[in-house]
Amino acid sequence: MSGRDYSKYTAEDFVQDDFFIQSVQKPSEKNDAFWNAQLQNGKVDQNEYQFARQILTTINVNSSELTEKELDDLYVRIHKKNHRISQRRIFYSAVAACISALVVLSFFFYNHREEVPDVKQVAQIIKTAEEPEQIELLLSGEKRIPIEKNNPEIKYLKNKSISIDSVIVKETAVTPTRKVQFSQLVVPRGKRTQLTLADGTKLWVNARTRVVYPDEFASDKREIFVDGEIFLDVFRDATRPFIVKTDAFDITVLGTSFNVNAYETREERDVVLVSGALKISTADNTESLLKPQEMFSIEKGENVIKQVDVSPYILWKDGLYQFRRERLDVIMERLAFYYGKEIAASPAASALKCTGKLDLKEDLERVLNGLSKTAPIRWSLKNNVYEINENLTK
Repeated sequence: MSGRDYSKYTAEDFVQDDFFIQSVQKPSEKNDAFWNAQLQNGKVDQNEYQFARQILTTINVNSSELTEKELDDLYVRIHKKNHRISQRRIFYSAVAACISALVVLSFFFYNHREEVPDVKQVAQIIKTAEEPEQIELLLSGEKRIPIEKNNPEIKYLKNKSISIDSVIVKETAVTPTRKVQFSQLVVPRGKRTQLTLADGTKLWVNARTRVVYPDEFASDKREIFVDGEIFLDVFRDATRPFIVKTDAFDITVLGTSFNVNAYETREERDVVLVSGALKISTADNTESLLKPQEMFSIEKGENVIKQVDVSPYILWKDGLYQFRRERLDVIMERLAFYYGKEIAASPAASALKCTGKLDLKEDLERVLNGLSKTAPIRWSLKNNVYEINENLTK
């Protein structure tokens, strides 16, 4: 395991570091754990690290394609481009570690520094190992802000400051930076939050959801990554389409409001459009156009579009769970996931059909108490499991 101090490393330093190259080209659990710990503890510049990984993973050059003379020619070209790389020994050390790929990668680095790394790749790199107990805002890998309150309102202001419930938590940066800064919002079980991005787009973020986004969007597009469920009211900008990336599909919009349900840990994936228009691109390169009051879902590997009443799919952002003639076991499964608790319903109770609304702003036991007043059920807590049975006295 490397004992180097990586805190001052730039991307060009990383792509010439033997241990980093090995970690990217031949990943292992041990090496991944090392880099995750470095990132989470702020011992590595997240953006330099991300860009270096992107360089190594997006370009591949066969070493047999370059002669020694061509390597020399490339060295001269790179040296002219960046005077900081002044020693031929460093260059050949990099070549020895990564053969000719690093030469071309270094050239790529200096000619494309302004490009924004793919947000989906960034999201995989900075993914947190464990779900926190509180809402957490992780700012560009440098500052971790825990938020105790449920449903706080987080805003990126026009002066580039950040506020939580109107209280400034990050002032405007004093020194400008050339780097793209990524942050992520992690919402644990039983909590929700609201997030206003730098362009004015508003997000309502449901429990057990992670959102990764740049602090400032690129000049030609606006991209975020979502693992979980969010409702969006996208600020219209015809020159910069808004793209939501998930593990199963990408959603492209100009200005609209819609709900995305795409938890990586669950099979169900769907998008419900309230207003505007959407284009959904899936991993198999198929595209679907969605109109208002329609839902896109992936069912048994097939893309399905159908008309729906959007209310039951979006009321969660107001802290409500609405259901209509829904089986009780389906309701309990959703509550179990939302609160992160184990709930077991008996066969008789599972088959009951229920209609109504539940207030998710309450804790689970209050929710179950409210449900038991309108449905013929009773509940008990045994060994940390909520047991639901039919109440025959009602």
